[in-house]
Amino acid sequence: MPQIAFVNGVVRTMDDARPTAEAVLVDGERIAAVGTVGEVRRAASPHAEVVDLGGGALLPGMQDSHSHAVHAGIEMLQCNLAGLPVDRALYLRTIADYAAAHPEVEWIVGAGWAMDAFPGGIADAAGLDAVVPDRPVYLLNKD
Repeated sequence: MPQIAFVNGVVRTMDDARPTAEAVLVDGERIAAVGTVGEVRRAASPHAEVVDLGGGALLPGMQDSHSHAVHAGIEMLQCNLAGLPVDRALYLRTIADYAAAHPEVEWIVGAGWAMDAFPGGIADAAGLDAVVPDRPVYLLNKD
């Protein structure tokens, strides 16, 4: 893999001793140098690709361009069926347990069930009414 030098930016290093730098050199799959533009250019081979950040920021890490982190966090505080084995009876038991543990909520709200647990992929109202007869239930599937 070629070397790539990212220069003329604000590089967030995640290093308390040096929180920012001007440039970074990537050599294959590893970071080879972090520092000033001059330091990185000296460390780079003559054939390195140079990307001018134009004063922009370069942040470390993997970035998911399509994420619902807030929704996932909220779902974890509700009737969360995610991670359970795909089993209709287990889902209904979990929903009943959640409803019993939360008599103060007007609606049983949650997510995470798999369509494969129900004939035709559709959860039936009769099953939900049997375990929570006194309140509405609203559960998003994981699909």
